[in-house]
Amino acid sequence: MADQGPIPLSSIRTLLLTSHAQTAHRRSPPIPQLSCVDSDPSLCRLARSSITTMTCTSLGSDGPGASDGGREDEPSAAAADIQWSCQADLPEEIRLGATHVVCEGYDSPADTDVLRGSCGVRYTVGLTDLGEDRSRPPHLLCRRSGSGSGPAGGEEQAETRSSRAAPYLFWLIFSAVLVRILYGAQAVVAVESCHL
Repeated sequence: MADQGPIPLSSIRTLLLTSHAQTAHRRSPPIPQLSCVDSDPSLCRLARSSITTMTCTSLGSDGPGASDGGREDEPSAAAADIQWSCQADLPEEIRLGATHVVCEGYDSPADTDVLRGSCGVRYTVGLTDLGEDRSRPPHLLCRRSGSGSGPAGGEEQAETRSSRAAPYLFWLIFSAVLVRILYGAQAVVAVESCHL
């Protein structure tokens, strides 16, 4: 690929990255524009099949060395300074997690100018609440694993429903016992009146 020339990374406002496309390269091999990393392999497969493009918007600098944004273990000073917000269309069961924009420094890994078209995104994905519910067997839907010591969301809902039903159940049983007592008393009175 022909040299696309340098551009200050700080001047890039938006990146549009495409699935199944490779980055431009000059000093190092090309990388995929979009790479799902450090996630469940089945979620990565679903994300790769769903994402056609990802848009990343520059949020500006967060100071030197804020994050590791380099390519292939070469931290780029420019990429490390810029914070990005990335978005992509995904199925409702999965969500975009961490995103890391990586670019090739034009002359060296520490170059604040990057090769045009050399940026890619490494991203993680995870399950949404809906995805977690749909991935569980039906008999476990109310047993969400909570991060605290208290009950999780599904268990709280089950407790709330049962606590609302308890008074109705009490009155139903009480009424049945009362009807049985009254019916029994009426039967005794009827039998006694027959013997008089």
